[in-house]
Amino acid sequence: MNKIVIILFIVFSVSLFSQISITENNYYHSGTSIPMIHHEDIVPLSQVISNPLQLSNSSLDDLHDTLFFLSPEEIDFNNVFPDASCTFYLEFPEYGAYVFERTSENKSEILGIIINIPMIGDQSFTFNKPLTLFEFPTILNHQFSDHSSSDIRFGLNEFSNIIPSEYSTVLLMFDTIRALVDISISANYTDFGKITLSGTNVFDKEYNYIREFKNLHFVFDMQLRRKFDGSWVPLSSILSLLPIEIPITLPIDQTNKTYSYWTNDYQYPIAEIILSEDQQFATRISLRYDTTTNETEAIDIFSQNSKIYIYPNPVNNFIYINNEENINNLSISIYSVDGKLIQSLEIQNSSSLDISNYKTGYYFYKITNKEKQFVKNGQFVKR
Repeated sequence: MNKIVIILFIVFSVSLFSQISITENNYYHSGTSIPMIHHEDIVPLSQVISNPLQLSNSSLDDLHDTLFFLSPEEIDFNNVFPDASCTFYLEFPEYGAYVFERTSENKSEILGIIINIPMIGDQSFTFNKPLTLFEFPTILNHQFSDHSSSDIRFGLNEFSNIIPSEYSTVLLMFDTIRALVDISISANYTDFGKITLSGTNVFDKEYNYIREFKNLHFVFDMQLRRKFDGSWVPLSSILSLLPIEIPITLPIDQTNKTYSYWTNDYQYPIAEIILSEDQQFATRISLRYDTTTNETEAIDIFSQNSKIYIYPNPVNNFIYINNEENINNLSISIYSVDGKLIQSLEIQNSSSLDISNYKTGYYFYKITNKEKQFVKNGQFVKR
């Protein structure tokens, strides 16, 4: 009899968690922003993983950022990826890329990326085939893997101005330089359970989850083609002979292994754990974080059409903030496109913000009151 009860309990439990199904409707999209709080440290995974899993902000360092999912045209000025539905910044320990994603009813795919290549600038890589990032619906025991790559080529004569004349023989030996990107992704969803978050305000409660284990392998390299036989030589081997330095070490070969805890209705995992290569340690723990006690109520109180004006846009040196409604105790936070908090300050009836030292590009702002309730957000371009 006891065995039957245990079996029925296990069947019921698996059935309960199998009800978690991630579909296109509860996946992120253009315009989504995900505030997170992080703890970066090397901790044995056995000290983090428990059943049920409990993660608390009280044990995390005060490191916040926001993951922004943008409209592709905000980054893809040349419309290289017209079929993309959103873009986001994917950061590795030594490098980063803007990822252009297309989401449909059945899957989400990476169409290509934009990265900044030393000596060349921002370049678009269109993959030889779309790379699967997520499949719908995702349920317990689902799994997939995929791989794609891309390369772009330039005539070596385009770089003659940075090669010292005494090394001009290099131009005689080679005729083309190419940049290569290769990405592999595999994912499985074979674990489930309960997770409790605390110290994250609106996310403080217990959830049923399915856990995604994703392995993302990213390789970037640059090569030179010999004129006489068409073979390719690693650029790193040639740079070692020249008095030219670039700010990265080639090739870049990075692997991200991540546990992501998905539940229904939240568009993005409520918690993530980045793993060491051997999967024995957690190197970064991230939790969904929002200090807004009731965002619907906040929007009712502070209409998105509030007479708080941010200008000019685009901007060169100063942003001006005009608080015509004289709302007290407001603050503005400025974020980069990869979600890093750049600057925060309190807003008076009339305030200005010096951004002359900001790099050229897109930035986001969020205005909140003293209770951290949402008031207004937007974006601007620094020239």
